[in-house]
Amino acid sequence: MRGPLARLLWYRTHRPSAAGMCAQHVMLALGTPRQGLPDATAVARVVIRAGHMRQGPAPRGAIVYWTGGARGHGHVCFALGDRTELSVDVNGPRTVGIKPFPWFAKNWSSLKYQGWSWWWGSVNPKPK
Repeated sequence: MRGPLARLLWYRTHRPSAAGMCAQHVMLALGTPRQGLPDATAVARVVIRAGHMRQGPAPRGAIVYWTGGARGHGHVCFALGDRTELSVDVNGPRTVGIKPFPWFAKNWSSLKYQGWSWWWGSVNPKPK
């Protein structure tokens, strides 16, 4: 699995396969095995149930989770450690861009922020 800097580099330099594929793009950037979780909301629920979701400013390379959204799939992206997020689709479909944390509440208001974690579902890709 990739460490924080390697995952951010991979994420930033690869385009998502399609719009709305945030969970797949994060999984590929992490280099984690597939877990059969269909979307960001499902991954967030596993992390929450396991007690691995954190609040407060997310460190660089941590995974940031939202649930809900227009179709309930949620959203997931990476923190840059300075209250900005590296995310897919924020500058249009199939793009990767950087937005300040408050941008998500203002522009994608149907999402509900859950927190951040090093965990991806039942896998811990925490940096060593």
